[in-house]
Amino acid sequence: MSLKIDTKQMDKFVAQLKKKSDSLGRSVCEEGLNKLSAEALRRTKNNTPRDTGNLVRSWMVTPGVTKEGNTYKKELYNTADYAVYVEYGHRTRNHKGWIPGQFMMTRAVDDVEKMSSSIINQVVSKYLKDVFS
Repeated sequence: MSLKIDTKQMDKFVAQLKKKSDSLGRSVCEEGLNKLSAEALRRTKNNTPRDTGNLVRSWMVTPGVTKEGNTYKKELYNTADYAVYVEYGHRTRNHKGWIPGQFMMTRAVDDVEKMSSSIINQVVSKYLKDVFS
């Protein structure tokens, strides 16, 4: 008694998967990074003091995803010239005291890094459902 398996369909499937893998990998990375950066921006704005509202309005994320080597990048930044002093702290005007930093962005990025694996898993699961359905 012998068993035979025709692997033509499996070979065809593997070839299609290889063909899609580059664009699929980039799509997964870009969507995941967009979700992570949007969450970091939201949390940073929520952490930001609202004296005049200018500092909150000045938080931005670069619009596109850039790839450097094997790394995909987006940047979270603030265009207000005093943002760095609020983030990390500064001396008082008379140079005799210290105003502690608020660490708005630092805390937000730390929080998002802790939840990044679940966000990436959601994105990967979505793409795998599309590929295998």
